[in-house]
Amino acid sequence: MALSEKDISAIRRTWAAAAALPDLAGQLFYGHLFRIAPETKPLFRNDMASQAKKLVATIAFVVDHLDNSSSLFPAAADLAVRHVQYGVKPEQYRPVGEALLWALGQLLGDGFGPEERDAWTRAYGVLSEHMIRSVYPAPSEG
Repeated sequence: MALSEKDISAIRRTWAAAAALPDLAGQLFYGHLFRIAPETKPLFRNDMASQAKKLVATIAFVVDHLDNSSSLFPAAADLAVRHVQYGVKPEQYRPVGEALLWALGQLLGDGFGPEERDAWTRAYGVLSEHMIRSVYPAPSEG
């Protein structure tokens, strides 16, 4: 993953603070996601409390493996396959990223400044692009 040590440090520092409030993190994330992309709500058929726990565990795995793409990218591709099975479309990755950044901002306040936001944006961009490419074929050229 093309993140600097500074990015990884910022992400890990902010995640440590956000992960201390896992229930609130999930509530904020899903509440905002459903406001900005209401079409995603039917994709979540499980109890939202357990869904929030899965979200926090997944983000924790990502954060722990930011400097180990040989573990992170295959796991992300597997997650992308499951997302396709749930009905997730490529265009739905954008509002998920927006909801993540928004939730982190709400949880961390002044602790989520431009440096931290930019690091998370880069990480989410690389990871979501990898996930999308893993399961959705590129349109043919020519």
